[in-house]
Amino acid sequence: MKTSPMKASQVSEAFEIMKERIISYEWQPGSHLSSNQITTELGMSRTPIEKALMMLEQYGLVNIENGKFIVSTFDLTDLIELYQVKEALESEAVKIIVEKGGLTKAQARQLRQIVESHSHAASTEDDRAYFREGMSFHRSILEMSGNSRLCSMHDLIRYQNERAQLLNVLLPRQSDSINEHMELIDALEAGDLDRALRASSEHSRNTIARFRKILASPSFRSAVLGVSSLYEK
Repeated sequence: MKTSPMKASQVSEAFEIMKERIISYEWQPGSHLSSNQITTELGMSRTPIEKALMMLEQYGLVNIENGKFIVSTFDLTDLIELYQVKEALESEAVKIIVEKGGLTKAQARQLRQIVESHSHAASTEDDRAYFREGMSFHRSILEMSGNSRLCSMHDLIRYQNERAQLLNVLLPRQSDSINEHMELIDALEAGDLDRALRASSEHSRNTIARFRKILASPSFRSAVLGVSSLYEK
């Protein structure tokens, strides 16, 4: 039986609303999600809500425990594993790009424009734009490899990555990320594989180091409660 257009639209709408609440920490890790309560709040029937929750489970944002939907929790090990997968995918994309002769001038220009927007968002303290442009940079590198399966695999962890990245608002912004992105562009444009792989790896290591600082903080749990309000500034 085919899903009606109305039902499909409601599933998509419910998914987007709930995804945003999880990523922004409005719904805290470990929170129980009542489909009945969400149904009432969103004014939808139970079926699209539960289908959307199942989609969130596929993306790693929700766990199903004893028949209940729970916002997935994470610790440093989870974040390290997440970035190991992310780095592995990007490394393959880097290899493919270099095998093709490196970035074209148009591709390098596109990436530099993203970095420029990323830098502008940092200077204006626009958190939403800052994280959006950072993620756009890495997604663009995968797309430039021309390997659609790498992109699809990356998309499976996209929202987990987005939720993790938001933790960075708990620490002062650093220019390292911008510089690391520029180094990667220069290496790919030059077709220098070793240099490009080092740049990608260093960026991942530095990101994990920031997560270590955040999760090691005694006030981490209470700080996360304020992430959503920080994100909205």
